[in-house]
Amino acid sequence: MEKRKLTVAGAVAGTVLGAGGLVWLGVPAGASQSPALPEVSAEDLIESVLTVQPQALGGTVQVENDLGLPSIPGLELPAGVGAGTSSAQVWSDGGERFRLAVRHRGGEDVLVGDGRNIWSWNSEERTATRDDVGGADRATEGHPELAESDPASVAAELTALLREDSGVAVDGTAEVAGRAAYELVLAPSPEQRSLVREVRIAVDGDTRMPLRVSVLANGTETPAFQVGFTELDLGEQDESLFEFDPPAGSLVEERDAEAPAEDAPHALPEGVDPAEVTPTLHGAGWESVVIAQSPVGLSPDDLRDTLDGIDTDEWDEDELAGMNPADLLDQVGERVTGEWGEGYLVETRLLTVLLVEDGRVAAGAVPAQVLTEALAAQR
Repeated sequence: MEKRKLTVAGAVAGTVLGAGGLVWLGVPAGASQSPALPEVSAEDLIESVLTVQPQALGGTVQVENDLGLPSIPGLELPAGVGAGTSSAQVWSDGGERFRLAVRHRGGEDVLVGDGRNIWSWNSEERTATRDDVGGADRATEGHPELAESDPASVAAELTALLREDSGVAVDGTAEVAGRAAYELVLAPSPEQRSLVREVRIAVDGDTRMPLRVSVLANGTETPAFQVGFTELDLGEQDESLFEFDPPAGSLVEERDAEAPAEDAPHALPEGVDPAEVTPTLHGAGWESVVIAQSPVGLSPDDLRDTLDGIDTDEWDEDELAGMNPADLLDQVGERVTGEWGEGYLVETRLLTVLLVEDGRVAAGAVPAQVLTEALAAQR
């Protein structure tokens, strides 16, 4: 079976759709009278999605997901995992400069790129970190809601991954963020095994820029995942938006492109070779499976050893107080075995995840059989 190194784009397409990540719902198509637009072919729209040029713009991107994870009494899942809505304010000069801001109960997270540097600001902790442009991936680490707030990028990544194994069509028009858009639909070809019924991309009738991406699971009429503009202002933006000066009294850290991110949220344990845990993409199209190697084992005993350091005694809910976090797996998944090994299987309406005792993690928008086949082929 083909095995490819997973890029950032592949990770979004393979784990947010399969994954990923991506997690972020506007007004459904058909909620009002459909706008009139000239006829266009599906292939023309696909080409537009893959080649659209960045636009100078400002607006609000809203993300909603309802993956169908089992509920656990008293446990509020993190944003992007549990069902919920989040939004980000976005600005771009159409080139290298941008600004993204996400408000939350504790304050605001901001990412600013001025063409030379990328600043990340956390108002709750009053910390600012400057990376040069070579550290862009590191600057967004731990902030998926900041890094994945571009419907055009998500649309291009999914289209590139799925187009060869899809039936494509133009399914009328819709209004998104006050703009008339075509509804481009990609659906799995009959031989593809997928939990996804279709991916819908609203493509602006004038600029041909993707405005919204919706992923619908089999047997459902509403998106399980959607990211799209709810407000959009095309054109030049205030230049001051692309500048950042750390507020007085804030803690400032400056890093160059080669500096290690020692305090990164997902830093690897000492002695772990990053090359050994780099995710890989198996299969193609709708049957794409992401497999990663965890730096720790994932057997029940290993999980308990790994998670024992988490203190749950102070958790508010009686159902969770004092519980070992590994026990939560028994509530959201089931233990399974096969020629690939032993592990936990977690299934949702859009995503299947298999945690294997040897440390491997497989995920995709596919039935469990597709995951086990990919794991077995890897051994």
